[in-house]
Amino acid sequence: KARRVYWTEYVFTEMQVLADKIAATVQAVNHPEHDSGSHAPDEDTFQWDYSIVQLEEMITSIPPNEHLLPLRKSFDVELKKLVRTAQQRPLDKSPLYPIAFEIVSELVARVPAVINSVRERLELTPWFLAPDPNATPAPRAGSPDDEEEEEEEDVFNVRGDDDKEEKAHHEEELALAANWSDLAHAF
Repeated sequence: KARRVYWTEYVFTEMQVLADKIAATVQAVNHPEHDSGSHAPDEDTFQWDYSIVQLEEMITSIPPNEHLLPLRKSFDVELKKLVRTAQQRPLDKSPLYPIAFEIVSELVARVPAVINSVRERLELTPWFLAPDPNATPAPRAGSPDDEEEEEEEDVFNVRGDDDKEEKAHHEEELALAANWSDLAHAF
């Protein structure tokens, strides 16, 4: 029975951990005279990865006696969970992922322009979400205390009249909603 699985990092890592546990158990069951620590694989030794079918066969090779049956069942349940997880398509492999990514990217790219256009129309100071890399800072003279007071005043000067600010906020929400609607219709 062919399975389509997606080997994400999570599935691969968890499958390796499970494979090591199963292999150690099978080794201990088949060769009880060997110490599990005496034949530990060298870290530089390359080990082949087990396939899902090989792991299923290793689990069935564990004898179903009263001591090992709970362990065998837990391995089987854990393997089936991992296989179910691996069969679920990752979001970035979905056919809708590129479209959704483009929509969200376009919307996020439009936010600063929409906010600033509304603020300019209402004669408010535009907001800059990131500093302009080409702008040169104005030199300041005076004591450090004067500079701190000027900075605080600058923060309050960005904010205009409270009524205009409230109106700007409302219009920004409407403009962003309209842009979202335009984007949704475009795709």
